[in-house]
Amino acid sequence: MLGNIQAIARSAEPSYRLPMSRIVIVGASIAGLSTGLLLARAGHEVVVLDGDDVSPGGPDEVIARAFRPGAPHAVHAHAFLARGRAVLRDRLPDVLDKLRGEGATDLPLPPPPSIASQVVDRDPDLVFLMVRRPLAEWALREVAVSQLGLEVRTGERVTGLSLDESGAVPRVTGVTLRSGGVQTADLIIDASGRRSSIVRELSQTFGLASLVQSEDCGMVYFSRAYRVRSGISTLPPLNRGFAAGALLPRFGTLLAPCENGHVIAAITPLAADVAMKNVRTPAVFDTVLRKVGPVSPWLDVLEPTSDVYSMGGLQSTLIRLVRDGRAIIHGLHVVGDACSTTNPTYGRGLSWALAHAGVITDVIAQYPDDLDRQAKALDAWIAAEIEPFYQDAIAGDRVRVAMMNRALLGQELAPAMSPPQSKLSGDPGRPTFMQLVAASLTDTYVWHRLARYQSLLATPSDVYDDPIVRQRISQLDSAEIPFPAPTGPTNEELAKILN
Repeated sequence: MLGNIQAIARSAEPSYRLPMSRIVIVGASIAGLSTGLLLARAGHEVVVLDGDDVSPGGPDEVIARAFRPGAPHAVHAHAFLARGRAVLRDRLPDVLDKLRGEGATDLPLPPPPSIASQVVDRDPDLVFLMVRRPLAEWALREVAVSQLGLEVRTGERVTGLSLDESGAVPRVTGVTLRSGGVQTADLIIDASGRRSSIVRELSQTFGLASLVQSEDCGMVYFSRAYRVRSGISTLPPLNRGFAAGALLPRFGTLLAPCENGHVIAAITPLAADVAMKNVRTPAVFDTVLRKVGPVSPWLDVLEPTSDVYSMGGLQSTLIRLVRDGRAIIHGLHVVGDACSTTNPTYGRGLSWALAHAGVITDVIAQYPDDLDRQAKALDAWIAAEIEPFYQDAIAGDRVRVAMMNRALLGQELAPAMSPPQSKLSGDPGRPTFMQLVAASLTDTYVWHRLARYQSLLATPSDVYDDPIVRQRISQLDSAEIPFPAPTGPTNEELAKILN
């Protein structure tokens, strides 16, 4: 046992200087496979350990058995936001080619109809890649199996860490395996997702109750897969950029077209809304969607291809392995959901995983023989790029949950989530998210800044603290803004459907 973090922080400056050669990655989902590919191409010997026993197969076979213990969220709605697509384009073009060969399509993010007649400068980076997550994993595995220097082992579950505690800062030297023995490495990368046992072990070993920052999202996720019926040539419109959907008082909906006519729809109510749990019944799920204005027309052209999947226990989380400027561990990095998660309705997971994989590869290349600098450089990136979105997601979820709770009790909508009733500049400080959304419906500059932020091409402060955005918002009167009223079932209609 190593004692608490205060004792570690008082230790002398560490002196590990060990060239990187052998890297073990725990987890073979999007984060693990993309990190493994990039590191192998950078000249490292990489072993990826997959706790699930994933059999090889073609795209249709892989998608058919997509639901698995290690990645229960794989069957839910996903997309590569603009930043994730850019990483594929620039760093993993062969993976992108495979996805396009299987029908994955680019979707340039369109401005809302209310400003479609105005001149909007084209942003070549504002392009999403629409694809089901299991197909993305298939493409990465297909490329990985032929990658020199990369080995993927399936059915190899990690049970713990092997530590060297002789130095000022403890160092991870390998992982213990359920099959027996220890897999040693110069560096371990945890890509095992939001339920990472490695992060839990670190918290217990160091006595760090606060190693993981977290807050419950307060919602539950239900989704169902569909495909466009044969003979349909014209599809309904998308009202939310890359999707159709609505933010309603008691739940949100999202319908995202994917490759080859496949579509995934989601319903996200409060976790505490017991009655809404009945949407896990396929007929109820479809009936609720029928009541949502922007989504209803899609059901006329779709046929279901799955049951309804549910996902609960949703939390926004953040793990940082540097405290008060000192690394608490050497030889271990976290990537993807093992590092941070936010409400999945934001759709950030795949893109952050790819971006994070690229940064880890670059940092190791910059400091190949210095574990301490690696840890601090990665933490600096997390603090600048990941943490602002984590904090912003928590703030957004709090407002959203408060609104949904009021709706559940039959009360009026919370003002923060209602269309603005007076001057948008009522608060002289930072604009609210709903002010940004409202202003983006009439101002092309605000829309572009907001779109880049939602696509992970800009940080929250790039839009919230932009003086031009603030000025534009202060000049707008809500009466001039075509703020769309959400159309969906009333509480009385929901009660009849759910019962």
